[in-house]
Amino acid sequence: MLANFGEYRQTGNESLKSKKYNSAANEFFKAFITLCDIAIYRKLKLLPDSHEDRFRILRTNFPEIYRADVSLFDVYRRTYKLRLSREEVKLLQDGVAELAKKLGIKEDL
Repeated sequence: MLANFGEYRQTGNESLKSKKYNSAANEFFKAFITLCDIAIYRKLKLLPDSHEDRFRILRTNFPEIYRADVSLFDVYRRTYKLRLSREEVKLLQDGVAELAKKLGIKEDL
């Protein structure tokens, strides 16, 4: 999972630098979700099967991460229909950095 996190984060940074904001948002959200899965696995030895499953587990066992996840998921879902701004993508990037720090995971894998 750490390798996936590193790849998603790196690709998100590259897309952001290239001003491909929706692509960057997709990659940062995948990085965030991977970090959520790492937190879940560390504590519960479970891996969620879907977003719904992940939301349920986070809501019950990790309320702080759940609140961040729901907020970032709303930003991510905008990519389905709209073009995101750099500022919106930075919300996702910052969410990844904050959760990685809380989990003691270096971002420069």
